[in-house]
Amino acid sequence: MSTNKIFDEYLKLLLKWNQKINLTSLTDPKEIRVKHFEDCLSLVPFVKNAKRVIDLGSGAGLPGLVLKIVCPQLDVVLVEATGKKVSFLTTAIATLGLQGINAVQGRAESPEVQKSIGTADIILSRATWSVADFLPIASSYLAEGGVIIAMKGPLAEKEIKEAQKTVIQHQLILKKEHFYTLSSGEKRKLLFWKMMT
Repeated sequence: MSTNKIFDEYLKLLLKWNQKINLTSLTDPKEIRVKHFEDCLSLVPFVKNAKRVIDLGSGAGLPGLVLKIVCPQLDVVLVEATGKKVSFLTTAIATLGLQGINAVQGRAESPEVQKSIGTADIILSRATWSVADFLPIASSYLAEGGVIIAMKGPLAEKEIKEAQKTVIQHQLILKKEHFYTLSSGEKRKLLFWKMMT
């Protein structure tokens, strides 16, 4: 299946399952392609050379499943607390014929989940937690030399300031902020943290 075909199938599945369970508030296919798929694809230049990616609070597979479609060499773990969403993810992985990607049900902050999954060189999440709540969870999965990436809207400055204490406690440093604009005109931001060396 071509990449475009895989995205078409993913979109169909997403729309079908969204009628039963709340995967996304968006229902228009064009909006989903831009606000979800295109948004997640902004990560590709930053993760394509990684070995292992953990997507915390994956929901409908955004961004982890999207990244796996375009970067098949990645080993991807999708962590999601809600059983119905994990059922969707498992179905999507099988239907799309993806290998080297697993959906794990559990709370990302659970020590048992952390122990069973292990670490990765990229830990990411898309608008699931505030920065202050996300960083302590993400840092427990971070391999040495790895990067934590948070996908945020343009007004993340307040969250960054509120997370100052957390950043220091977990010996993290904000390495980069990457701004981008979707084809719809909406502005987005990626935030990158690394462990202090």
